[in-house]
Amino acid sequence: MLIYLGNDTVENNAFCILIILFVFLTDAINQQRDNSIEMPLNTLTYTGVLGTIFKTTTTNKSRTHVLGSLTLSNADYSRGAFDGVPEELKNFVTSFNLATSVQIHKSKGSIRQITFTAGTQQGLTNNDFFAGNLKWWYEANFYCGVAFAFPFNLASAVSYLLATSPNTGGVANELEVAFSYTSNKILGQFGPSLEIAIPVSGSNGLLLQAGIDPSLSFFKESKLPLSISFPLRFGAGLWGYHVSGEDFTGYISTGVSSQLIVKAIQEEYGKWEIFIGMDILGRGDALSEVDLPADNGGNVIVSARLGFRFLY
Repeated sequence: MLIYLGNDTVENNAFCILIILFVFLTDAINQQRDNSIEMPLNTLTYTGVLGTIFKTTTTNKSRTHVLGSLTLSNADYSRGAFDGVPEELKNFVTSFNLATSVQIHKSKGSIRQITFTAGTQQGLTNNDFFAGNLKWWYEANFYCGVAFAFPFNLASAVSYLLATSPNTGGVANELEVAFSYTSNKILGQFGPSLEIAIPVSGSNGLLLQAGIDPSLSFFKESKLPLSISFPLRFGAGLWGYHVSGEDFTGYISTGVSSQLIVKAIQEEYGKWEIFIGMDILGRGDALSEVDLPADNGGNVIVSARLGFRFLY
């Protein structure tokens, strides 16, 4: 492009080119911003049992949604710590989760969505390591939280967890804060997240957990769309969160998880998925030795899970 404006042609041309580039760049930024904030209003952002932020789509146009899942696993470890079942194939944990999410606000403004979620997780495991040679470990957890969805595919949540084991009298509760980012861009496709757990009672310190969830999708147009994710988590228990007297206890977990959407079930009955996955947990001696002999999994734990979930 050549623009002649009298004398000092080079300087004037350079200035005009900069103006044109600025206009194009501003327009591109505005278009990117518009694309970023156009999160479909049928997207549901909500909190899970441990304060984790989930985002999914739903055909239910109501502001009220029901979520549930049933999970079978051979081991029970939460945030790098032993949680009731030794890592052996002869043991198993059955976990049932049921929750209700209500969108108390949704718009195309600066706060796209505010969703309140309340639910319960009921777990039953076979175990004979506890006092009185207890054969069955019953766990009843209750949680509630508020999730916020913002433009540019950012989300945050604040939630509360009350964890109980009625047949042993154990009670613990904590406050949880989470942040996440998801989009079609390179960073967003990895789904980075950060979670902070602050005990209210039953423990000290706090926990930091950062992670990513890269995923691949297959057979999108078929009756059985498949997605595979590769979750990776780095966690650190600070100032006695995991073990009293230990200022730092770290862990890392990775694995693979596949979700198969069952489109054979009509949309009017909600969204149904079958999932299967495997996790590998690596942890330091402070975590692997604190609950011996019940926790005899060592520094590396391999666990598998199978189940289904629904959203209506």
